[in-house]
Amino acid sequence: MSGVKKIAVAALWATLLANQGLAAPAVPIGWTVSKINEMTCVASGPTDGQAQLSLAAIGPQFVMLISAPDFSDEQMGYQAQLAFDHHPAVFTPGLGSAGIIQIRMGRGESAWTVVKSSRIAITVAGKSLHFPLANSGAALDAVARCAGVATLAQDPEKPAVPIPGGGKWTLNVRLAGVPTRACSARLPGDQIDTMLSLNKAGKLVLTGGHPDWTIGTGDTTFGLSVDGAPAVTLKAGLLDNIFLSSIHDDKLVERMRHAKTFDWIFPKGRIHSDVTGLGAALDAIRKCRAGA
Repeated sequence: MSGVKKIAVAALWATLLANQGLAAPAVPIGWTVSKINEMTCVASGPTDGQAQLSLAAIGPQFVMLISAPDFSDEQMGYQAQLAFDHHPAVFTPGLGSAGIIQIRMGRGESAWTVVKSSRIAITVAGKSLHFPLANSGAALDAVARCAGVATLAQDPEKPAVPIPGGGKWTLNVRLAGVPTRACSARLPGDQIDTMLSLNKAGKLVLTGGHPDWTIGTGDTTFGLSVDGAPAVTLKAGLLDNIFLSSIHDDKLVERMRHAKTFDWIFPKGRIHSDVTGLGAALDAIRKCRAGA
């Protein structure tokens, strides 16, 4: 689990219930803003008799927090169902620990939906919860300023751009709220999304995931077959609905560059995906990383 995640799940519960954090200025009506540390601020919001809804800035990213005394203290993944106003419900993964379920909003469509809606219905952990969202935009602004980061309006997510010659691959030059260049490539899929990035040493980081997954956190291994060749076993870190693997074998990277298909092999099954254009995507993130 990342340091940010550890802060979120270990330090927030007492503050949400007791409001013992450091007071923050510009508190919107209906919300109580607390500063957990230099990176994390929480706006504790409405309750419905069963649970409390809060919005938080953890570094540059926004998250939704649902807390209840009878939520499990154990770390586990959840599948939450969110319905805003009268719109159809959508499913999203959540990470629970210490009586809190955390749902990532980021700075894109999810965050803007919260700001623009008047109510939210949440079905999670066997509960059907209903909260008003009055002044939620002001609450997000307040936690952003409290944490010393840009507000949602000041730094929203930018749309990814197509990669020439890369088929359906797209490039994110930067991520909202992050001052450095992200330079990541993404290929959406029906069963698995594939992402490429580079670590500080310039090695390829292969990421797989899907919005409706809930896989928690920790370490694992998986098999990767490139164009039907015998699978290689790779180590990966789990994070909510994605897993990340650093590829240190340059020969494997070269095979991946020319790949048409991947087979991802997990203990519970196998996923076949088309990765046509991966070579162009790899070139694009390296060119982006070089500042071009």
